[in-house]
Order: sequence, then C-alpha cells, then structure tokens
Amino acid sequence: MSGVTNPALFDELCTITANELERFGTRSSCKPKHVLQMVEKLAAAGVRGMAADRVFRVAAHCLSFKGYKDENVIQSMEKGWFGFHTERSLLLLWRFSTRQRKQRSFLETAAEHWEAGSTNIASLHDVSHEKSSWWNAFDDPTKPLVIDIGCGFGASLLGLADPTSADGDKTVERVGVSHCNFVGADLSRIGIGFGKSVASRWGIDGRLQLVVASAETILEEAIERYPGVVKLVMIQFPTPYRLVANSTSVERPDDDASVPSDGSPRYNSQLPANKISGFMVTDDLLKLSHEALKSDKTTNTPGCLLVQSNCEDVAVTIRKMAVDTGFEWDANQFVAKYDGSISEQARTPQRTSTW
Repeated sequence: MSGVTNPALFDELCTITANELERFGTRSSCKPKHVLQMVEKLAAAGVRGMAADRVFRVAAHCLSFKGYKDENVIQSMEKGWFGFHTERSLLLLWRFSTRQRKQRSFLETAAEHWEAGSTNIASLHDVSHEKSSWWNAFDDPTKPLVIDIGCGFGASLLGLADPTSADGDKTVERVGVSHCNFVGADLSRIGIGFGKSVASRWGIDGRLQLVVASAETILEEAIERYPGVVKLVMIQFPTPYRLVANSTSVERPDDDASVPSDGSPRYNSQLPANKISGFMVTDDLLKLSHEALKSDKTTNTPGCLLVQSNCEDVAVTIRKMAVDTGFEWDANQFVAKYDGSISEQARTPQRTSTW
C-alpha cells in the first residue's frame, strides 16, 4: 500500500477487517496471534478515524475473550491509544525494513556493473535523487527546518510533525517542533512512498516532505535553497560498520580496518567494511550538517545535531567525528541512564560487550 493516499480505501479495509473479526474472531480456530497480526498491519499503515477505532475495539474484545495476557495492549485498543506509533506497529515496520536491501549498496553495485559497458554512467546522486522542489511544497517555507537523514519510513518525522503524536524529548523541546517544517531523505522509494502516503492521509504534508535523495543532496539543497533556518539535523540508527572480532583481535572504532590474526573473522558481511568504507556518516556529511546548522542570525542560536545508535562504538565514533568537524558536545544534555532493575546482561548488547 506504499504511496496510496486515498483514506476511503483504508476505511474500507478497517470495516472489512472488523466485520470478519466479529464473524470468526472468537472461534477457537482464530488464535490471538492472528488477531494481532491483522490490527498491527492496519495500525502500521497509519489508519485513523471511526473505522480504525472500531476495528481496534473489536480486536480488543476478541483478545479479551481468548484470555490474552497483555492487558496493556487490550486497554490501548479499547481506549483508542493503539496506532502507528505504538511499539507493536513500529516493530512490524522495523522487521519489514530489515528485509530490504540497502539502497546505497545496491546503487553502487549497479554502477560498477554498468561502468564496464558504458562510458556515460550517472553519478550516485543523479541515479538516486528524486527531482523535486520540496522547499516550495511547505505551507510556510520560512519556518525553521528539521532534517532527518536516512529517514526510512519517516516514522520519527510523522510523530514530530503530527501535533497529536509529538512527545517531550529534550532535544525536540529545545528546537520547538510545533513551529517547524520537516524534511526526510532516504534512498528507499518504498519507504519514502509509504511515509508520504501517511502524511497525506493525516493532513500534515503541508509541513512534512519526504524525498528520495542522498544525505549529501538534501543538506546541500537545504543550504542553498531553503528560505528559513535549519534548527535540527537527525542521524538516527545508521547501519553500523562491521565490528571484526575473534579470539585475539577486536576492531576498535578508531581503526580503519581489522585484519584478524587467525584468518577467520566473525562479522556480518552485509555491513559496511569499516567507518571509512561504505559507512553513511562521513566527514563530508558532518561538514555539510555543520554548515546547515549555522547560528540563526536573528537570535544567534545554534542548531542541534541529534545522533542515535544502538551500537555504542558507532555512537562514540560519530561523536568524535562530529567534534573534530566543529560541533560542540553537550555532555549534560545527552546522558544515557539505565534503570537499575535491568540486569547488566540484559541491557548490554553483545557488540558492545565485545567492543
């Protein structure tokens, strides 16, 4: 359904699903997992309105009838809290995204094959960039801008741009998202088409634009073309480079490469080889981000770079690169805090332990 903007179609799907659940949802042949799979897909599609509320209430009744143990899920469906940004829906989108081939890697491989038989091969930017004047599509293009690099399905920006979804994140509060425009860039046409369809159906496409473009391209266009100031650049969970490890060798984040001594490295071969070969975050990218985030001359307020990674070594590497580029690290603002009730084993990923 990526790219479908007609809300009536999704309302009809919700109505059909609700009718079917009322018909067979309490039968023994219909398991709780079947009910959850139906409503999770609808929620992940961004359905809203009376038809969506009805199907979630019917699903809650079926789950309750079958003795489903997670009362929080049932309650969220009954009270209208279940939707696009609930954990189960976002997890479904994440699982789908992990099955998609990384677009930059695909384009680079395609270019290598074409170069062998063609003397006129387009650059990666030309191949991947969707021609559009996104800066002119905003209702008010003079508002401050938030840029999400590698936005995927646009889930973060959909939450920030939608006044009913934005939360109280400290970085978000500093920027003041209620007065901002938003643009996300990704090389996946499936992800961008999906996010654009949800934004259109939610009625927020006047302040949120999603574009098929490289990270460098969207930053260059923001610097050269956007009438307002850039207040926030987000780099969230970039695909990590390989952490090569064996019994005698572990790659540190400052290493350019790792050559295992026993000849049998252990790593995910689909990941970028190291931080300077295929990794999305480069010195040039950070320099462009720094240029885009120059102080607003009217208030002399610097913009923010928000980096998130679930790989501690990657986060440390990006932080060092950003500081070397000219960013100032705000240690008081970004401090990871752990709940003491979580065991050390549960909260420390294997990659972090190895590093």
